[in-house]
Amino acid sequence: MLQPPGSSRRSLRRRRSRSTAVRIAVAATLALAFTGCGDDASNGGQGAPPATESAGFPVTVDAANGPITIESRPERIVSLSPSATEILFAIGAGDQVLAVDDQSDYPPDVPTTELSGFEPNVEAIAKYEPDLVVAASDSGLKSLEDLK
Repeated sequence: MLQPPGSSRRSLRRRRSRSTAVRIAVAATLALAFTGCGDDASNGGQGAPPATESAGFPVTVDAANGPITIESRPERIVSLSPSATEILFAIGAGDQVLAVDDQSDYPPDVPTTELSGFEPNVEAIAKYEPDLVVAASDSGLKSLEDLK
């Protein structure tokens, strides 16, 4: 069967994009595993443990840019990916999200900013003094690591 010219390139780009989004979603979910998802006798079997609990830290995740160790529960999170933003809110970390990229619009109460996930401005991100920055790629964020 004949395919329209360029359709295989578009398909490859879509698969790569989905693959990156899946890796980020998995890394964000693992990095924020402090919310848990099983029953916990200390809170009456009501699912996630209390947000103040720091069990499970430090935690190391294999992110796209290599292993990352998170020493303690992040209190100040900046999300530069719409899918990561949705996951953060879905796992109960919405109160810790200070800023999101300009494409994140769900859930409706996300803190809106003009930050870009495509062309991250390290100085603008650093102004939020984040403990954790979740991004779809590490492109342009190397200097953020230098700031610690």
